[in-house]
Amino acid sequence: MDTSVEIFKVKREWMNQIIKNHRMPFATQQPRDPITDEKGSVAVGLEGLVYTIGVVGVNEMVQFHTGKQMHESREAWKLAVRAMTEMEIYAKKLSQQHGMTIALARTPAETTAQRFAVSDLIHEEFRDYAEKVVKGDLDAVKRNVQKTRDLPVYYTNGTHLPPGADVTIFERAKLEHVFFPIVDGGNIFHIFMGEATPDPQGLMDFGMRLARETQIGYFTFSRDMTVCLGCSQVSGGLEDKCPKCGSEDVDHISRITGYLQAVSGWNSAKRQELKDRKRYNELA
Repeated sequence: MDTSVEIFKVKREWMNQIIKNHRMPFATQQPRDPITDEKGSVAVGLEGLVYTIGVVGVNEMVQFHTGKQMHESREAWKLAVRAMTEMEIYAKKLSQQHGMTIALARTPAETTAQRFAVSDLIHEEFRDYAEKVVKGDLDAVKRNVQKTRDLPVYYTNGTHLPPGADVTIFERAKLEHVFFPIVDGGNIFHIFMGEATPDPQGLMDFGMRLARETQIGYFTFSRDMTVCLGCSQVSGGLEDKCPKCGSEDVDHISRITGYLQAVSGWNSAKRQELKDRKRYNELA
């Protein structure tokens, strides 16, 4: 976090130089009042910008120190909560100390989750440690590490439980909701659905229960889809071929961060994570 602040200072000085040399005209414009013709305030108050520190791999951090993942041990989960709380307190201290607003957020570090895992695995200093906790296909890494860095391994994003954790949806919510008040933004609770078509009233009841009984402020119901690029048929689940016309020219749609996107554009770690996800057909 101290290193992040030093980077923020470099960024702010860089921005000051850009403004000084009039290289940011849109953000620094001062629109005139249509009645008085006087210039107003600067369009974007750069001094009031928020600098964000994000987290990735909290689950693997506690797994390394305790030998258990957050859903496997109460002590591991408590360590994660303690670590995030200490970071929240320190972020506020850094804000006061350096005169800048620093937010601790669970940023959508989808690429970072892969990049950090790959980096640890290819460096001899960290390899043995990373192999014990990293998620994904380690065998594929050993086969392909000399060919590419787009490898199917990752650290669990943010403060999530690992995607493949074999727990009920209620247990997942119980463990993850505690982190929502600690971070300033970027939080999302994923509910990955199976191929079944859920009952709309059941979804409503479950959503209301989350809203009333947990601290979760943002949650999503995600159902995987297969899109036929031949006949344009959209069907539920991840199919190898179109159930309507039989074409194998299909693409898959699923959620990454907060958005539904074509799986064909994902890196190999996110495609592996898609395979690992535990899906919930029943919410009752």
